[in-house]
Amino acid sequence: MRSIAFADFLIGVGILFVLEGLLFAASPAWMRRAMKSALATPDNILRAVGIGSAVVGLILIWLGPALVLFRHRRRSNNRCE
Repeated sequence: MRSIAFADFLIGVGILFVLEGLLFAASPAWMRRAMKSALATPDNILRAVGIGSAVVGLILIWLGPALVLFRHRRRSNNRCE
């Protein structure tokens, strides 16, 4: 039996592939330029951008369910009044 966390992980990876595929399909020339730009960027800059992106992603993952739960509780409290 698979865990819910693994299923969520697979959904996240699937969304990543869909978004990346749409970018390549919509503008292959822009994506080619972006890759060339990344190749010319120094390692320390790429590393800093990667760490920053990972931190923002973790914050969104951590806050996302809390914000949805907060919004749900707020709506249900307004209905009880």
